[in-house]
Amino acid sequence: MNNNIDKRAIVCEGAVIGEGSIIEPNAYIGSNVIIGKNCKVMSNAYITGNTIIGDNNNIFPGAVIGTITQAIAYAGGESGVVIGNNNNIREFVTINATEGDRSDYTRIGDNNLIMAYAHMAHHTVVHNNVVLSNNATLAGHVTVDNNAIIGGLAAVHQFVRIGRFSMTGGKSKIIKDVLPYVKVDGNPSRVFALNIIGFERNGFSEDKIENLKKIFRILFRSGYNVSQALEQMKTMRCDESDEIIKFIKDSERGILFKRNRKS
Repeated sequence: MNNNIDKRAIVCEGAVIGEGSIIEPNAYIGSNVIIGKNCKVMSNAYITGNTIIGDNNNIFPGAVIGTITQAIAYAGGESGVVIGNNNNIREFVTINATEGDRSDYTRIGDNNLIMAYAHMAHHTVVHNNVVLSNNATLAGHVTVDNNAIIGGLAAVHQFVRIGRFSMTGGKSKIIKDVLPYVKVDGNPSRVFALNIIGFERNGFSEDKIENLKKIFRILFRSGYNVSQALEQMKTMRCDESDEIIKFIKDSERGILFKRNRKS
């Protein structure tokens, strides 16, 4: 018997609880759940389905992880959630499993802060060092890259990608991909600046910041259309321009630009 599992918790037969993990009163752990080492699952958290959770995670009261997708098309089948290490998943967060028999489970990486009432729908991928503020909502198939910050009450449309080191303002409506390194805000949302404070906090070099400023000017202040801006960026021959060019070319939903941006 694991002495760290409170007798009032419900831990179904078949569940795996790692060494040093604490399960508080009235938490529910389903039979196919695997929880790693030194995690803390607090009172009234509910973890079910084919959910795999790594080490050193804190699951706060009322969080619900691994329930079936809310997609209307869901017709049963195996689905699941995979969560990495060192995450804080706060009160009443909901993380849905995927849709149907797929291996591409809903995935949460490492070192993320997911604040109260945030929602991650089926096939969401949240990478590492991400902050999802209170009530941030990610629709199905959304991808959030490393070190992005999404503000409270922001709503992200399905299949959107949020670029790394970007910052999304509170109450934003995001219907297109958000470029790396920028700040966006509004309904409808627009790009309005580079995430300079984020650069400073993450120790970006002066050269990197200058390159990003030049890219920002080409994309948003030059008057170029997208094709022209890409051609100008190719002449920079730096990692930052290569990254932004690839992000734009890989975009399936299109890129969020400033308002009245020429296409």
